[in-house]
Amino acid sequence: MKTSFCLLLSCQAFVAAPLRSMTELSKSVKLLTHEIENSLMVVGGFAQRLYKNFPEGDAKREEAAIILNEMKRLEVILKSYSNLGELRLPELKNSNINEVVKKTLSFMNYEMERNKIKCFTDLNPTLPEVMADEYQIRQVLLNIIHNGIQAMKDGGEFHVKTSVSDNFVQISVADAGVGIPENLISKIFDPFFTTKKDGMGIGLTISREIIEAHNGSISVESQLNVGTTFTINLPTETDEEVPEHSVGNISEDEAPKQNQNNNERSYSDAMFYLKRMKPSSSRF
Repeated sequence: MKTSFCLLLSCQAFVAAPLRSMTELSKSVKLLTHEIENSLMVVGGFAQRLYKNFPEGDAKREEAAIILNEMKRLEVILKSYSNLGELRLPELKNSNINEVVKKTLSFMNYEMERNKIKCFTDLNPTLPEVMADEYQIRQVLLNIIHNGIQAMKDGGEFHVKTSVSDNFVQISVADAGVGIPENLISKIFDPFFTTKKDGMGIGLTISREIIEAHNGSISVESQLNVGTTFTINLPTETDEEVPEHSVGNISEDEAPKQNQNNNERSYSDAMFYLKRMKPSSSRF
């Protein structure tokens, strides 16, 4: 129970601590999961010993088995958390964004039909190719469309458009959902921010990191009870190089010092919140 509670408090610490990117989030997660894994090994060792010491049919042996099973479940949860933030570098190649959009929408056809949602497209046939990782761009679009489907519980419409704006290929995805309150729009790309009961709040964070790794940008406009529009801009000319060491925006020369500072700050931030939390304050 104590280990489970520590894990929950750790998750809440990530929500509370000011983590500004998936790179920084990954470092903080790894530090905390490492500490929890050490405790799990100790608890698991004692549980294994108890299990072996009690004969078959003994109620205490069964209780020890429950502890061991819960330990295994916690290990699975920890592994899923420890992988957060490890976004691979984009594998850039000449890409037709219209084809990426079409393929993504084909993946979501069944889901949209099941939720009584129609999709209308306006794809510019003269769109220039861009240097992009098609898999990652598709991942971003899937995140946005999935969120839109959840925002249109009674059905609705998607409007997906591609165009050229200055030196950027632009993708806009508009839904007719419930919209986002104005005071929350600035938070939707923050790690672990979510208003969903079963959401983790990392989909849009990952999406922003992916687009920024392409030297592009992603923005959102929303009106309550009208809908939400996400706009993605991808450069047609790649003058800047994609960062080599991470998906973040730290230069290679700065990386060692920045990593050290982030490790120390993220860990101390998380510990600060952990020490001040009470069991009744948990949001999970």
